Amino acid sequence: MGLQLLVGLSLLCLLNAADPYVSRPTCGSTGRACIKHEASCTNGQCVCNKPAWGRGDFRCYDEKSVVCELKGDPALISYSKEVENFPYPCRYLATHVKTDLKDKNNDVIGKCEAKVHGFNGKADGKHIVLGFDVSIKIQYDSPPTTVASTLRHRATTLNNINTILKRGKNGVFDDSYTSNDDVTYRDNSNGVNVFFTWDNKNNRFIYKAEGCGVHVIHTPFDVSLKLQQKQVPGLSVEVSKNNG
Repeated sequence: MGLQLLVGLSLLCLLNAADPYVSRPTCGSTGRACIKHEASCTNGQCVCNKPAWGRGDFRCYDEKSVVCELKGDPALISYSKEVENFPYPCRYLATHVKTDLKDKNNDVIGKCEAKVHGFNGKADGKHIVLGFDVSIKIQYDSPPTTVASTLRHRATTLNNINTILKRGKNGVFDDSYTSNDDVTYRDNSNGVNVFFTWDNKNNRFIYKAEGCGVHVIHTPFDVSLKLQQKQVPGLSVEVSKNNG
């Protein structure tokens, strides 16, 4: 099956306007910071460490991946490269994808389906990306087994202190976010793992479905620091052809 993107809405795949993969001059004592352990400062720009690609002050991606992003004053670019401003306080489908389920040797052992919704809101008069909802369904071929869960995440930051809302529910692949289940799933023998964590070095929240190749990151907007915030706020969804 490989990678199948299900385009149900024109909003599928979100990026900022202008060139999304060229970093502004950000290195040094002022301005944005490069992503720790993923990018370095080269000639005044944050550059992703090869072979990764992307924008070194926001996200760096696996070389075998497709991505969508929403950042800054929300604007979107579709997979067909259509650009439109998107400053609306609403929930929207960012990505619906079906992929092969791969073990740590990159052998196909089943299939995955994932839906990622973004959520825009308003803070201090500015439209921002508040978080995301993600639903994952993992289906093993042998023995036939299905693992499913949903996760809702919302966050804002005030002077580098995060305020978050997190809901999770196991056993479902729908819009159920009323429970507080731990959606962590570990199949270490195959390298299939689902987890949610906080990257304190870059002040961002990470959701990964390893084996499915789905990777979601949200960097919350700091309502106090605003443009002085070291991290570029926004949401990114990466779908890799590799296990991770």
